[in-house]
Parts: sequence; C-alpha cells; structure tokens
Amino acid sequence: RPFIVSAKGVVIQAIGTAFNVRVAEDEVEVLVTEGKVSLDTALLVLDDDEIEDTARSLVHSLEAGQRFAISLGGENATPVIEYTGENEILEKLDWRYRLDFDSTPLGEAVDQINRRSDIEMIIVDQELSELPIVATLRTYKLDHFVELLEISFGIESEEDSRGRILLKAGSGLSGEL
Repeated sequence: RPFIVSAKGVVIQAIGTAFNVRVAEDEVEVLVTEGKVSLDTALLVLDDDEIEDTARSLVHSLEAGQRFAISLGGENATPVIEYTGENEILEKLDWRYRLDFDSTPLGEAVDQINRRSDIEMIIVDQELSELPIVATLRTYKLDHFVELLEISFGIESEEDSRGRILLKAGSGLSGEL
C-alpha cells in the first residue's frame, strides 16, 4: 500500500523513501532524504476553506536532497523546489537525531539510542545500567558517544558479528559504581 501524508492540502506519497514534512501555520515544507516522493497540491485549500480555482495542480517527483516549500498565506501559493546540501538536511532534521541526557542512567540512554538508531547497543554488564550520563549526542555519530564512555568511564566496547555495539565494564570500573 502506498504511504500518503496530507498536510494542509499538500499530498505527499512515498515511493520507497525517507522524508520529513514540516507544517507551519503559513507554510508546508517537504524535505526528501532518501528515494523519491510524488507531490500534488491540487487539494490546496486557501482562504475561507474553499479550493482556489487558480491554484495550480502540481504533480512533482521529488528526489533525495530536494526541498519543496509552499507558502499558504496570500492569493498565490507559489511553490519553491530546490536542492539542499547534506549539512542543511542534518540541520533541519536535527531534532530527529539529537539526544540530550542529564544524569540519565546509561540503561535509559541506551534504550533511547536504540529507538532512534540503526545500530543497536547492548549493555553486557548490568551494573553499567545505573551509571549517570550527561551528554548531548547525535545518533548518526554513535562512535563519538562510545569513545566518550571509554575515555570517561573506562567502559570497553566491541562490535559483535551482527554489528551491535556491546558495552562491558572495564577493569577500572569494578567496585566504583
């Protein structure tokens, strides 16, 4: 079945893709990060909840790296389609990839990371689960977080045959938690 998102009269259909839709009071923005989406603004609803006769029916195929935005205020809903760089994409989607921990037990932090990351982390030695973590991390930079754990807490890590990151108590941790 097709995956379709409708946002204030803009219809977005996934075509084997990953995309983000941001809806503001006066704008709809679609950012494609992988694959393609088809886009139709034929249902665009303007003032007084009436379909504007002059509103253009736009059917576009957007691909990875493209951004579509349409302003909903005013008489002419003029769309903008542009290519965006990887840095701009990461900046706009930062809320999806950033995790903030403030004295969060490592077990809870790992649970949150596992929900948002393609790489699974496993705490092998359960005494590590209560270790309080204060950090801000990006889920696409887990290697930095693992390095922080190794340097700051002496935690040892290894990747298993399935690509999971195993966290183990280092020799310096016994009796210190």
